[in-house]
Amino acid sequence: MVTPTGGKPDTATVTISLVDQQGRFTSGFTGTSEVVGLVRPAVAGDGTWTADLTPTSQITSPAGATLYRVDERVALGTSAIYYISVPASGGPYWAGDIRVPLPGTPDQPALYLPLAGGQMTGPLLLSHDPLVDSEAATKAYVDASGGGGGGGTPSGTVVSETTYGQSAVAGAASAYSRGDHTHGSPALSSAAASASAVGDAATVGAASTPARADHKHGREAFGAVTAQTSYGAASGNGSAATLARSDHTHGTPALTTPGAIGAATTGHDHTGVYDPTGTASAAVTAHELAGDPHPTYLTSTEGNAAYVEKSTVTAKGDLLVATGSGVVARRAVGSDGQVMTADAAQADGVKWATPSGGGSGMDQIFPLAGHGLLAASGNPEAFNISSGYGSGVFIGRVWIPAGVAITAVWLAVAAGGTYGSGSPNQLGVWADAGGAPIKTTADDNTLLAAAGWRGGNLSGGAIASQGSGRFVYIGVVASSWSGVSLPYAPAGSNSSWLNGVPGGGTSNRRAMFAFDSTLPGALDPTSYGATSFLPLFGAT
Repeated sequence: MVTPTGGKPDTATVTISLVDQQGRFTSGFTGTSEVVGLVRPAVAGDGTWTADLTPTSQITSPAGATLYRVDERVALGTSAIYYISVPASGGPYWAGDIRVPLPGTPDQPALYLPLAGGQMTGPLLLSHDPLVDSEAATKAYVDASGGGGGGGTPSGTVVSETTYGQSAVAGAASAYSRGDHTHGSPALSSAAASASAVGDAATVGAASTPARADHKHGREAFGAVTAQTSYGAASGNGSAATLARSDHTHGTPALTTPGAIGAATTGHDHTGVYDPTGTASAAVTAHELAGDPHPTYLTSTEGNAAYVEKSTVTAKGDLLVATGSGVVARRAVGSDGQVMTADAAQADGVKWATPSGGGSGMDQIFPLAGHGLLAASGNPEAFNISSGYGSGVFIGRVWIPAGVAITAVWLAVAAGGTYGSGSPNQLGVWADAGGAPIKTTADDNTLLAAAGWRGGNLSGGAIASQGSGRFVYIGVVASSWSGVSLPYAPAGSNSSWLNGVPGGGTSNRRAMFAFDSTLPGALDPTSYGATSFLPLFGAT
């Protein structure tokens, strides 16, 4: 529903009816509901009324399009009839804002003004003079009360900027208030103060009786400037007049005299040699004639020839190496695991190089390099017994010298055999502390098929060298082989003397075996399966 509103004088009645486009009363529907054809809204004490009406665009009528007819009657019998078309949304609406004429007929005007927005077309006649402040007044009342007068800009209004020194002008007012009222102009000072100069006397300001009419500001005097003092002039105190900043002067500080510093006060110059005792000149001459007047100090040339500057070395591990007699050069540090090696082909006679061969005492008889190995679980010549091996995990402890990278690992096989089934068949490498394998070879079901060194490169690349030697574990796992035998060392590999250390205690096991089907993922070198056999493992 949309709510139109209206306003009428007291004792008014309002009737709203549904009509067709010719103003005839009709019925209407919205869906299945009938629109009330007659509405009588209550009129408030101040004459206003409100009605909730169905928008005309939503009404279906046998007569076609519809409007609302509004009949307003006042107590004296005068009535106003007009038509409205109620919008589909919004509101409340003032009835006068939604009025429409019947098609083909002139609009019937209302016989009263709305509360807001109306306009009179004729004169308004008042029955009496105003009794309260907010009541309308007649022209005769205004003229008799002296409320007339001119409008616009008051005469005599100051519109131009006054000039310096202009006299004051008083304002004027006619008999009617605000009708011919003018404002006077204040006078400006008749004379401008000149700029003060050094030594000027103070001047007092002046003002006439009317404020701002002839007001002047005085100027402050400056104290006299003392002339430039000469050397040794005495100091002078500043002085001030009674009025602060009016005659204030600053004194001059005294300068030090030659006599105050022990110099001659007359005939003083610097053209001669100061030698009060007669010995200074002789001492200077002797110093200049000496072959080395400063024997404990070196010149920059002498220092460079006798010493090596610290800036020659620039990084940790740098060495100073002679390239000839009395000539020193920097040799940068090598890589981890490298050792300094003599090399006459180098400018400084040395180079960094990676050591080759194994690192055990067996090298003194027949080095591992003779077998093509960098490291092994023992002297290959000492593995002179053999025994069968078909499945399970064998692991041996191997010493890896400093600077040796592990690229491939190997197992010595005395006699090859036949593969049955299962996997994996591969070798692996662990740190001496155990844990998971560092790297392994690929699974190979021909691993033990022939005698000799069996194995290959580690998957994923080599294990990097280290700067110092260390133990690692190399192991093998096999699945369902027959006819295979491996060479072993004749001594029991886990005997107390082999795993023990002087003075008591034990170290990690020398060799281990367990009937596992895969390489251990968490090797414990102190407790993994014990064995009396040590296979021959190698590394290249």
